[in-house]
Amino acid sequence: SFEAHEALLAEGGTVYEACGKLQTKASKYLVVRFGLHPLLWRPVRAISTGEIRKVLLARALSTRPDLVVLGPRVGTELRPSRRRARSLRAVWNGRRGAAARSETR
Repeated sequence: SFEAHEALLAEGGTVYEACGKLQTKASKYLVVRFGLHPLLWRPVRAISTGEIRKVLLARALSTRPDLVVLGPRVGTELRPSRRRARSLRAVWNGRRGAAARSETR
């Protein structure tokens, strides 16, 4: 959301800090899957909007939620990562038995 994006920028710090300093296996896995590892030491303010959205998504998923709803914006803004997102959903469903749903319009 716009509010989450704004809050992340207000926090400042690096991508590493924004991803919880990679303290969990889930956060490490997600950083690699979303291709954020080359950006870890960059300030959050120095990355693109698409990269910020990936950071926000990785941050949200690292809490291992029971339900994930991805709207149509995620599919288009992460177009280069669409294959990764599909495989992530498959892995997520297999490991957690959680419901993951991607809405398309």
